[in-house]
Amino acid sequence: MAGCAALLAGGLWLGDPAASSAQSDAGPAPGAPAALAKPAHQRHRAGGAKLPAGEQFSNAGAAQASCPGDTVAWANMTSRVYHKAGSKFFGKTKHGAYACTKVLAAAGFRASKS
Repeated sequence: MAGCAALLAGGLWLGDPAASSAQSDAGPAPGAPAALAKPAHQRHRAGGAKLPAGEQFSNAGAAQASCPGDTVAWANMTSRVYHKAGSKFFGKTKHGAYACTKVLAAAGFRASKS
């Protein structure tokens, strides 16, 4: 109990607005991962996704010619999700390209859930 009194006297309790504003103005805690410096909704979109040079195409035919034994998918570069033919998003998202599914999986893309 004496320890609590010392913390309260020193102004270091959870409800102290001065202590909490000082911490929030300082940025992330020392040793915190750099990814936590950005809000959660911006972490996965920073910079967009990249595919190896020569592995993204503007049409499905060119993509199929580069990978004859694989399935062609539309890669959404913002969300890092790929959509196969028949999906309502196949070739429709604003920032995307056609590529082989093996290349997309190796680059860290995931298949759409639908």
